[in-house]
Amino acid sequence: MRTNKRAMAVVFLAVLAGGAGLATATTALTGILEGNTNTNSYNGYTRGWDFTAVQNLKVTKLGYWMGMAYYNSLNNDHIITLYDSTGAVVVTGTIPAGDATARKEDGVAYVDVSGLNAQLTAGQKYTIGSYWTSSGYYDLDIQYTYNYAVATEFITLGQTDLRATGQALPTDMGNTTNAFLSPNFQFELAEPEPTNQPPLAEAGGDLIIEPDDQSTTILHGTASDPHGNPLQYRWLEGETELMAWTAVADGAAPLNLGNLSPFALGAHALTLEVTDGEATTPASMTLTVAQINEPPLADAGDNVTIQSAAKAVTAIEGAASDPDGDPLQYRWLEAGTELQAWAAVGTEGQAHLNAGALSSLALGEHVLTLEVTDSAATASDTMVLTIENTPPEAQPAPSSQAVEVYVDAIIIAAEVADFDGDTVSYEWRKDGAVLDYGTVTPPAGGTEAAIPDLALEARDPRFPVGLNTVELVVDDGVNDPVTATATVDVQDTRSPTLCPIPSRIILWPPDGQLKPVTIWANAFDRGGGPTTLSATVESSRPPQPGQTDYYIDSIDNQTDVIRLRLRAERRLPGLARVYRITVTATDAGGNSSSAHLLILAPRHGPWF
Repeated sequence: MRTNKRAMAVVFLAVLAGGAGLATATTALTGILEGNTNTNSYNGYTRGWDFTAVQNLKVTKLGYWMGMAYYNSLNNDHIITLYDSTGAVVVTGTIPAGDATARKEDGVAYVDVSGLNAQLTAGQKYTIGSYWTSSGYYDLDIQYTYNYAVATEFITLGQTDLRATGQALPTDMGNTTNAFLSPNFQFELAEPEPTNQPPLAEAGGDLIIEPDDQSTTILHGTASDPHGNPLQYRWLEGETELMAWTAVADGAAPLNLGNLSPFALGAHALTLEVTDGEATTPASMTLTVAQINEPPLADAGDNVTIQSAAKAVTAIEGAASDPDGDPLQYRWLEAGTELQAWAAVGTEGQAHLNAGALSSLALGEHVLTLEVTDSAATASDTMVLTIENTPPEAQPAPSSQAVEVYVDAIIIAAEVADFDGDTVSYEWRKDGAVLDYGTVTPPAGGTEAAIPDLALEARDPRFPVGLNTVELVVDDGVNDPVTATATVDVQDTRSPTLCPIPSRIILWPPDGQLKPVTIWANAFDRGGGPTTLSATVESSRPPQPGQTDYYIDSIDNQTDVIRLRLRAERRLPGLARVYRITVTATDAGGNSSSAHLLILAPRHGPWF
């Protein structure tokens, strides 16, 4: 049988100075009266040390404490003996008479008894005693010390009366015992011969494969040994060897099924055997070869969020497939309620659900389950369909219009729809100001409902000439408000009115001087906007060389006043001069009106 031994620790059991007793190298003993040399303390009774081995020990040396130098050279043999609890001698040794210095270790003289293989068993009680031979009166003197009781990590000790153990000891002890020559021993820790532990084997869990999988399947058995011994393994089915003995490498004991003849359909009991050369350990597993149906695959698709109005045109695009190519059927459920009965999966794997056909799908979240079956197995997958409230809709009419300022009223009609049938509040707004408001409850399903027209007078100051935007804001109280817009182009297409009046129409006297003339234009824009004036002057006769016949000094658009100077006529001979003054008024829209004035500069009098 192969065994494993560990190195034994050598522990020295030393004697305390003065013959006081025993100690280990790591633990001092207590309860010793070192100065005690009392003779006849026990009336001549022979005493030794009583102890119990706490661990298995092998005695290597027996000795006695030599004490003072006098004891280095005795003329008598010194005998040390170990007894077991029955009084039988375990081991004895003799230190011959003479100089014991050569045998001395830390004050103790020893004799080597390691070759006697003296074993002390853990838990057993033992006694050690010593004496030396002498002639005459001190024949067979026994050594002892009293008042000693101690435990170490290796042994426990105490005193005992050797005569009480039934030993045939000398009775002629005289009246002297010697407290210095105490017995001692050295030992090694010794472990009992270990028994071989069998190796460990693990065949792995049971396995089911299809016939086509055998060529690529490996059984991953494992093996180990408590002692680290080299191992071999083999695989069997019943008594038939599938794989011959092979060395285990790194704890692996595999069986490559691809190296074996095809297994028949059914269950096969396989055994892994592992041996260390002395013991063999089996482990078993069941390999089942079967035509395995692969279940189908179901994919309900991603989660989808739609508005309620879109449900009618929404399809949940589930998909299905089967690894074996089996024909499939599918159905859809919500919380166990069937939404769509079993139907054949499409040729491209379609497993769709028409949400528009399901009136039960109200607003909120719906966990929908797609189930797919090949008649042997069923697979399922879920998705979440969230149906949200649809915002209301609004449409003003007309969406754009043009009106004449101060002439045409502004009228805008509108319709509002809410798919969910919510009560909708509405407001007409322009530049943040509310023009009109109210509520309406359209029918569910998206049918529109009319709201009162927005009607404004032609002269509404909130709509100046130009492009104006009106907002229709609708709110169902669930979604964010929805805004629709319409534009109103307020136009000014008519020309301003104009009636210019001059301060004079005849320049007199005809002294050739420049005469001041004021013209009040009296311009008015029908749209209420400002007008811009301009004026031109034409003369019926050319000016004298080096002269200018007129000057336009100023045009004031705020007061509608035009100021100019015209030269009175003085040239002879000739006819009178006539000035033609054209006044033009233009409004902001580019519309303009013109009027003409004639101012006479006579030569002699107002008629010539």
